[in-house]
Amino acid sequence: MRIANVRGRLAVLTADGALDVATASAGKFGPDPQTAFDDWAAFRGWAETASGDAVAFRPEDLGPPVPRPRQVFAIGLNYVRHAHESGLPVPTSPLVFTKFPSAITGPTGEIVLSGETVDWEVELVAVVGVTARGVAEADGWAYVAGLTAGQDLSDRTLQNAGSPPQFSMGKSYPGFAPIGPSLVTPDELANPDDLRVTTFDTRIAKVRHLPGSAARSAAKLLRRMGYRMLGTSESFFVSDTTGPIRDVELERARRWGEELGRLLTGSARAAG
Repeated sequence: MRIANVRGRLAVLTADGALDVATASAGKFGPDPQTAFDDWAAFRGWAETASGDAVAFRPEDLGPPVPRPRQVFAIGLNYVRHAHESGLPVPTSPLVFTKFPSAITGPTGEIVLSGETVDWEVELVAVVGVTARGVAEADGWAYVAGLTAGQDLSDRTLQNAGSPPQFSMGKSYPGFAPIGPSLVTPDELANPDDLRVTTFDTRIAKVRHLPGSAARSAAKLLRRMGYRMLGTSESFFVSDTTGPIRDVELERARRWGEELGRLLTGSARAAG
């Protein structure tokens, strides 16, 4: 199943287009995309058999599938290759930082850059669907509502200012956490622990991390962070790569979402 934010309304994506949830459910579920996570089990149960008239949509109609996550956690150096590229050892425990929810935006449109040292990193984003505490790794995926694509934009000057540096401010300008185009439930993927994450500059792969190279999967991260409660709709940016935005034409960088439709590969695509 894939859900999306289409023109600001919650939708289930089908082969024919977008099925408006509020209309198809006769008001049982509201139009706000964020409300899908109020009772994820009930919503998913309904959505898996939902029917109705689907309508076509354009890429620019898509907003963030989770528009107002309660918290956003990011995991640094979670790919072995990225750690090696950075000249750093793979962390022995998750390197966790946060991005403020106000940084969330959709998969298309313009992003106003804060300066000359803004970098981007392609991400695999996992969204928690059920309140989690003390989660066993074997049960981790049962708590994940779905996966989507994302970018972690960072103002490196602000991020590295101070001693020790403080990451969150430099990573949380408005628009510095674009996600989308849709949220894909884990059952759509043959192996959600074995996904290729790629970003494109006008259909040319700029950065790729091959399947199986993550130091910790989303399920393992849920276990390792089980010392605190994770609420519904909270998001993990669980992968990271490197690449300077200044090496890409600005207009292409602003319109990154148009090239991200097939970011997740497995038995399903992240695109609608």
